[in-house]
Amino acid sequence: MEDLRAEQSQRTWLASGAWGLAGSFVAGAVWARCSGFGMPAVSDLWQRRARAAIIAATLPAALGAGAALLLFGHTSEFGYSGSGQASGVTQLSAAGQVVYWENLLLGLLSLVFIVQLAWAAVGLSHEMRVLAPPRRRLLVSALTLLPVIAIGLGLLLLIEAAHLRPVVSGSEGIGDRVTHVWYSYRGHPLAATFLFCAGWTGLLGGWFGGTVLLATMAVRRRFPIQALVAGVRRARAVTLLQGGVALSALALAVTVPLQPPIGPGGGMIYRSDLGPWTPVLCAALVAGALITWAATRAAGQAVTRATSIA
Repeated sequence: MEDLRAEQSQRTWLASGAWGLAGSFVAGAVWARCSGFGMPAVSDLWQRRARAAIIAATLPAALGAGAALLLFGHTSEFGYSGSGQASGVTQLSAAGQVVYWENLLLGLLSLVFIVQLAWAAVGLSHEMRVLAPPRRRLLVSALTLLPVIAIGLGLLLLIEAAHLRPVVSGSEGIGDRVTHVWYSYRGHPLAATFLFCAGWTGLLGGWFGGTVLLATMAVRRRFPIQALVAGVRRARAVTLLQGGVALSALALAVTVPLQPPIGPGGGMIYRSDLGPWTPVLCAALVAGALITWAATRAAGQAVTRATSIA
């Protein structure tokens, strides 16, 4: 810093003082790290950069996949008739019809997005098993299959919890409007609660734990160029789907408040049960999509550079 400050050619309005020069150093370091500017022409270094960029692209996407399902699952219909009683009213405004299609598109893209992430994990697991020594392939296979088993077991427990959950039915009296409630299926509430908690623990633990486990294992592997090219291809597919999910969630968050209130004659609107968390989740999805796009772009450039050097 002292040498640069002594040179008049390096003194600009942005870096005229010590703090300005320090800030330019930080900005230059971040730009060099993100762009790879100044890296030596060594194929192994560029392959490491490509591997790190692929992990940086897919890890936030995998960890934030639940945010889209959370938005989709907490956007529900609400309607009533003019007398104030709940009914199957299907009158939607123009904004409500837009929300209907946006909600449908968000759910479809979210499911495809999760399947795409799972497919990327399967491809990564296969590549790590191929690279592992013969005596450790069984261990690598067991570690990569463990999250899948946990997710499958969690889904089975959730299905069984739904079967054991009590079902309450009711009817409304005519004269004094007394509501009669009874159990059409008593079920097993304690067992249903236990299986419900265990199912979500296995599902979330398998997904998030498996994501972190695969990323940790991938950091320690030296993948060939062909595997890195396949990883960039998968990351680009994830980027497209994640961008679609983020745009759909943003459009849904903007359109829901534009619905007119239900009038005296009744009607129906879509509402979100997340309240103030809706813009937070939308911002997280958009930020994750931008990070994934930038990291995927860096990974593609790194693979191209490593291939040209090799």
